[in-house]
Amino acid sequence: MKYSSFAYAFVFGFSVAQLGHAEEGKANPVLQKIAAEISAKRIEATIRKLVTFGTRNSLSDTKSDTRGIGAARRWIKSELDSCA
Repeated sequence: MKYSSFAYAFVFGFSVAQLGHAEEGKANPVLQKIAAEISAKRIEATIRKLVTFGTRNSLSDTKSDTRGIGAARRWIKSELDSCA
């Protein structure tokens, strides 16, 4: 199953928050599999893509398809939709 780096970040963040609730000494195989699939290249590609929007300031352009918060927001949504 292919996950985007956003899905990885969300699951990883949630998992870290839940570590205190796990039984001591037992590793969760699902979390181990997800963590093993994290790709530094994919994370770098995501960051580089976000940089191409120029700015993600919440007061920036919301209508452009190439610049500003609107374009970044639509791209992020499309990435999350591809994970669904």
